Amino acid sequence: MLTAGGMKGSGAWCGASRGAWTPLTMRPVSDRFENRDSTLFARTAMLILALCFGLRIADVFLIRSDEWFGELILSKVVGLSIVIAYAIWSGHGLDRIGFRKTSFTSVIWIGFGLTAAVMAATFLVQFLFLRAQGADPNFSVGIQGFTLAQQAEGQNGFLPFTRILVFNLVNATMEESLFRGLLLTHLVVTMSRMRANVVQALLFGLWHIVWPLRAFYDGEMALGAAMSYGAGYMLVATMMGFAWGCFFIWFRSLWVGIFAHAFQNIALNVFQITTAAGASGLALFTTLEALVFVALLPLVFGLSKRWRG
Repeated sequence: MLTAGGMKGSGAWCGASRGAWTPLTMRPVSDRFENRDSTLFARTAMLILALCFGLRIADVFLIRSDEWFGELILSKVVGLSIVIAYAIWSGHGLDRIGFRKTSFTSVIWIGFGLTAAVMAATFLVQFLFLRAQGADPNFSVGIQGFTLAQQAEGQNGFLPFTRILVFNLVNATMEESLFRGLLLTHLVVTMSRMRANVVQALLFGLWHIVWPLRAFYDGEMALGAAMSYGAGYMLVATMMGFAWGCFFIWFRSLWVGIFAHAFQNIALNVFQITTAAGASGLALFTTLEALVFVALLPLVFGLSKRWRG
């Protein structure tokens, strides 16, 4: 049987010594994994990721459930179901991939508070930047859809807001459970936590390449623009994936990343900085936000140590 002691060492930046806490100790608790080599975990996680990515491609290009519901909900629900089914079937249980019940309320507030602080700082930087350019920016609140390049007009009211809230919670839960809860915990069996976090973050960036590809496929973007947005989109998603991976490792719970992820997406739907030319677009904001998140990671690490203490 593979044990926690069989895991390779971890970097100091991304957490304590190997096997120090349950969610990243993928010790088999079922005979389904008896007498298997340690790479089985990584191969299994990559296979599930490939399956979910295939579902995502089919949903984006063929089914297009986002055009029905305003969110790519079909592949997210199916993908989340696959991750949960695997966690139960394998015998690991949901606790092993980060759905921990302990300190549930506090980690929710940590995820919410961290993201609120980062987004407030980012809005301020963007506001001052636009004002320095003479753009006369204004802060506005209203439910919006968004594309890669700009926000699109939406509908205000209780039902649209509820839809955004629910769909973004589903989206965040699926992506966090797949990349941080499943992929990260399985990769650390064969590599350090630092390396595993980098790998899952890069794959999380690749996960988002479908949107510029669809924009090009639908004729909404020229090839050059799609390549430019694709590179930027992947870079931002990779940085955010790395930050959320650190949240998972340091706080020992998937809920911090889920609520940080969900609140970020909800805020992008609801809060905007507008100018005379309209909404200022997401490219500048999301890039600034990702940079602020990464810059604040040392402070978050210190906070997590105090919280665990």
